[in-house]
Amino acid sequence: MRYKSNENFVVSNVAGESVLVPIAGTTAKMGDMYTINETGSDIIKAMEEGLDFEEIVVRLNEEYDIDDQERLRADVSGFIAGLVGGGFFQEV
Repeated sequence: MRYKSNENFVVSNVAGESVLVPIAGTTAKMGDMYTINETGSDIIKAMEEGLDFEEIVVRLNEEYDIDDQERLRADVSGFIAGLVGGGFFQEV
């Protein structure tokens, strides 16, 4: 599964942190901003690059050398589900 970002949201760097910010024309209020940690930012970047779920898992494993692959897959799946469920990305 690959993902496409919702053009009504942007990822911005604010004071050294990545933040999902709604822009005009969304149902979200302009004040609704969502702070994303470094790992979340890496996942979002990979999604924007067109990587699929398996490629994202491989990239994160290479970057962070994670021992518990089952936990990694569950965490990535949950994070992506939240982004899709929140309307930030859609599955394509």
